Amino acid sequence: MRGYGWFGEGACATSGEECRMKIKKVRKITGIGIFRDFEWDDTLPEFSDFNLVYGWNYSGKTTLSRIFEGLGKPEYISQLDGAFEIVDGEDNVFRSANISNPQNCKVFNRDFIERNFQQEHNAPAVFIVGDDAAKIRNRISTLEARKHHLDQADTKFARQKSDWDRRINDGLKRDAARSIGELVSERTFRRPDLDRILEQIKHSLSDHRNAESAFRMGSSYQCLCGV
Repeated sequence: MRGYGWFGEGACATSGEECRMKIKKVRKITGIGIFRDFEWDDTLPEFSDFNLVYGWNYSGKTTLSRIFEGLGKPEYISQLDGAFEIVDGEDNVFRSANISNPQNCKVFNRDFIERNFQQEHNAPAVFIVGDDAAKIRNRISTLEARKHHLDQADTKFARQKSDWDRRINDGLKRDAARSIGELVSERTFRRPDLDRILEQIKHSLSDHRNAESAFRMGSSYQCLCGV
């Protein structure tokens, strides 16, 4: 498989109105990727405003983009395990060992995609992107895990509350049945007997309310009729 990449003033995109850094040439690369001991040949043309790098897989295209990325993000240089020297359009030499301040150079490559893009499973067309995307993604994962634990705890406590409510209710009814049995001198009186009495009272109250409501409606009707 073949691939390509392009760079120059257009590829080293900037956040300002114009790109203030132009890469003139890569003077030297030592021990980075396939570039074990590369030096710029004077017969090679210098980079222009727009440049196309074309080659087979593992021919060094991504390695070049990582070297350029080190200009804008010096903290990534230590991951290259080697050294490089780059000359800009004003003949300034940037040596990997001495780059401490970020230059006005940004790179969009495979590493950028892996660090900053995340496809959401529930919306395939939605991505999280940006310099802080990884932090946001980790924060979301942490909050989702915390919510899951809280939901589990809520379910557990709700189950325990229901169990204690049942125990308390059973205990109160059991004690009440025992007290009633002692009052009426009926030692065999137990909680099931109390439950039956409570159900009878409940139905009696309902029947009483229905009868009272019917009586009031009849009285109102008589009053309206003048009887």
